[in-house]
Amino acid sequence: MKRTIIACLLLLCLCFQCVCTAEEPVQTVSYQGKFTCDVNAEYIDLDKTRVTDFDAFINFLNKLPNIRKVDMFATNMYTKDIDRLAAAFPDIEFGWTMRIGDHWVCTD
Repeated sequence: MKRTIIACLLLLCLCFQCVCTAEEPVQTVSYQGKFTCDVNAEYIDLDKTRVTDFDAFINFLNKLPNIRKVDMFATNMYTKDIDRLAAAFPDIEFGWTMRIGDHWVCTD
């Protein structure tokens, strides 16, 4: 009887330890299935991902409450797109490739 109680207590301790140390799953958000990141990200680099649907991209950024910097150099952007993102997210620092005259220029 004593061994059974000790075995049960040890088993209970092991179960309690597993419950207490279990990590919460990381929540992610995706831009059109092309780019996925942690919902708590403060910085994202889209690398070679090109943004083609700015409405979908704005919805994606709205799901990132901590985002402070976004590099999106693979996306050649026109003034209207830059103005739209800058107005929607004044607190985010963007890295862009934009058209100036006949040339594409990176903001980095």
